[in-house]
Amino acid sequence: GPAASRNVHETGGNSMNCRKCSIELPEGAAFCFACGAKQSVGARKPKRRGNGQGTVVKRGKTYTAIFTKFVAGERITLSKGGFTTKKEALDYIPKLKPAPNSAALSITLKELFERWETYYAPRIAKTTMQGYCAAFRWLERLHILPFINLTTDDWQDCVDACPRGRRTKENIKSLGMALYKYAATLRIVEHNYAQYIWCGSGEKGTRPPITMEELEIIRDAIGRETYADYVYCMCYTGFRPSAFLSLTKEDFDPVNGCLCGGIKTKAGKNRTVTISPKIMPIIKQRAKNASPYLFPRLETGEMMTEAVFRNDIFRPLMERLGIQGRTPYSCRHTFSNLMKNVPGSDTDKAALMGHANASMTKYYQSPDYESLKRITDLI
Repeated sequence: GPAASRNVHETGGNSMNCRKCSIELPEGAAFCFACGAKQSVGARKPKRRGNGQGTVVKRGKTYTAIFTKFVAGERITLSKGGFTTKKEALDYIPKLKPAPNSAALSITLKELFERWETYYAPRIAKTTMQGYCAAFRWLERLHILPFINLTTDDWQDCVDACPRGRRTKENIKSLGMALYKYAATLRIVEHNYAQYIWCGSGEKGTRPPITMEELEIIRDAIGRETYADYVYCMCYTGFRPSAFLSLTKEDFDPVNGCLCGGIKTKAGKNRTVTISPKIMPIIKQRAKNASPYLFPRLETGEMMTEAVFRNDIFRPLMERLGIQGRTPYSCRHTFSNLMKNVPGSDTDKAALMGHANASMTKYYQSPDYESLKRITDLI
């Protein structure tokens, strides 16, 4: 080969060193007389097929065409063998590539979400789908855009503009991941851009609990403000809003003084919640109403959805009572704080909250002066 392609070490004069064993050789020697290594190295042949174009391998006496692609972050390999010549296998590679979906160029994010919701809703808990729907609302600016044209920057802009805590932003990312996986099954996309969404490094957002002072305001409003007893009972049972509203009279055990209900998680389903003496009279009175539900819509006796309770009942009531910045989930946080101030095992408290372990219960608890003072007084 040409001198420029040789990997040799010149020693001066008419000699050179072997490229393998470094023994001195005459200038221009083709092979080393000691080790037999070839001294000239030809230029490497350029790659004939680029990435994403497929390849052909020989297996025995036949050739196999192979095409590899990544769908939603997963490697998928398609192949067909049995070709007698390499050319036949190369010519077959384009047939291994899936035909593009004609709907891919036009389907919008909103249209894809509605199609995915119909497909996915029966497979998950109702409250989980409600969380996805809430996350979807923060993507409003992207609703009318073709899904195939969305980039990570588009998703990130919506997440950055969301004023809620990290948990809401993580729900947006989870929704994006699910939509891309569904779109891949429809041959709309081959890459999951939601996987690169950054949700921030801060602590997860939490809902502020109803304070003891506010709880007293709510108690005083019972009998004067409609549905005040509902909110008060929520604070002393710790049920998630949707689970609380779905409680029936059959879920009330007056003999043992407990309620049996709950949804969402395995630990939260059909759990037993003992009733505080502070709300037992209210529960017994609610059990006498004509509706099969303990806490129905008073006008109709039908079960309320969480959205109706939050928007039509809870928010107006809190506004009339002068309580700001609270949500129905704040009642659950209040229940956790009430348990924190009484003796009892973490296991029992986790069971009342419907948590599999005590670590999640602590997420709902927030420190207050009296609890801290009680600890320091005992040091």
